[in-house]
Amino acid sequence: METVKRFGHRTFSSLKIRNYRLYLSAKGFLFLEPDADSCLGLLVLQLTHSGTILGIVLALQFLPILLFGPIAGVMIDRYSKRKMLYLTQSAAAILALLMDCFWFFGVIQIGMYMFLLFVWALYSYYSPTRQAFLMEW
Repeated sequence: METVKRFGHRTFSSLKIRNYRLYLSAKGFLFLEPDADSCLGLLVLQLTHSGTILGIVLALQFLPILLFGPIAGVMIDRYSKRKMLYLTQSAAAILALLMDCFWFFGVIQIGMYMFLLFVWALYSYYSPTRQAFLMEW
């Protein structure tokens, strides 16, 4: 029984830190959301019936990470990581809501979709910010 207590104490010791509890609870909500990224390709194929445009859309989705990655590292070091996380998560939520509304009401067109994906470049700051934020604890 003592072994179980020691294991539980060491395993969950990170939960003593308030910021980590907040972060973990926020990440927990993401598991409730279905993996929408896997459906994006199907949406593009349904709208265009073109594999070429699907490739362009996927490039637009991941090109900002390549282009803005080095800039993200500099900005993360200069500004508040917490504020950057708030900004990137809020921007991602707004863009996802816009895409969902456009799709739900049947007004989405491929040009709108491509533009929203390129604006999604703000989200390319999320992963490096999250990693730097977690290392500060």
